[in-house]
Amino acid sequence: MLTDPSGEPMVPTHANKAARRYRYYVSSGLITGTRDEHADALRIPAAALERVVVGRITRLLSDGPELLRALRSAGAPPTEAVQELTILEAAQKLARRWHQQGHAAQRAILLELQAKMSVQRQEITIDLASQGLLALLSSSSQRATNDSGSARGYGNDGHLSCITITEPVALRRAGREMALLVGSTVAADRSDPSLVRLVAKAWALREALVSSIAPSLTAVAAEQGISQSYATRLVRFSWRAPDILQAILGGCQPANLTASRLMRDTRIPTDWQEQRRALGFV
Repeated sequence: MLTDPSGEPMVPTHANKAARRYRYYVSSGLITGTRDEHADALRIPAAALERVVVGRITRLLSDGPELLRALRSAGAPPTEAVQELTILEAAQKLARRWHQQGHAAQRAILLELQAKMSVQRQEITIDLASQGLLALLSSSSQRATNDSGSARGYGNDGHLSCITITEPVALRRAGREMALLVGSTVAADRSDPSLVRLVAKAWALREALVSSIAPSLTAVAAEQGISQSYATRLVRFSWRAPDILQAILGGCQPANLTASRLMRDTRIPTDWQEQRRALGFV
C-alpha cells in the first residue's frame, strides 16, 4: 500500500509517448478530482520510487546491526546466537537475490512483507510486518522454522510490532510530475552511460574469471585484450554492494560519482556499509 502526504492512496498508472511507456504512481485524488481540489496530490515516476524503496529495504537487510536493532524494537530479537547468525545470513542472501529478481518477484516479496509506504515531502516511511520478515528469512534459511512454517524463538509472535524505516528525500516539481531527490542523488532516469558501461565490463570480466580455464588474471586480461592493471581494478569494482551497482544502473548514483573517480582508486572497504559511506550513498 502506498499513500501520499495527505494519506490518500497512490495508484499505478502509465502514459505513452513516442512509442515508449512511462510508469507513474499517482494520488487517487488526481484521478477522481483536480489539482485544485488536491493540493498535496503527487505524480511520481514509478521506477524512481521503486528504486528508493527497494534500496532502503535491502540496506536494512544488508546491515546486520541495524536489522537486529529493528527486530529487538519489534519485540522479535533472536534468543540464541545460532538463530541470530541464521537470520543475518538469510537477510544477506535475500538482499543479494532481490536485485536479481524481476519486477513481479520484487512485488511478491513486498506483499509478503506487508509493506506500507508513505511518501512525505521530506522522507519516505516504510512499514514492514516483522512477522512477515521473520517468516521470509526463516523459509529462506530452512533452519529456523517450526512445523507450521512460522518463525520460532523470536519473541511473542502474536504481539510483534511493525518495523519502520525511513529514507530522507526531497520532492521537486518537474512539469506535471515530481522528481524524487535522495540526499545528493536524484532518483530519476538519468543513468550515466560511462558508469553503466563500467558495471557491465566489471561483471563481464568477473564472469570470465569464473568460467575461464586460464590460470591467472593476467591470462584472462590477455584474452580480453586489456592490461592487467585495468583488469585488477575492474575486478575490485565488481565487488561492490549489490544496491550500489543497482543504483548506478538505475541512474540513482550521487551527482559527484563518475567512472573516472571510481577507477582512480578501487581500494575501498570490503564492508558494504563502509562502501556506501565512501561513495556518498549514505
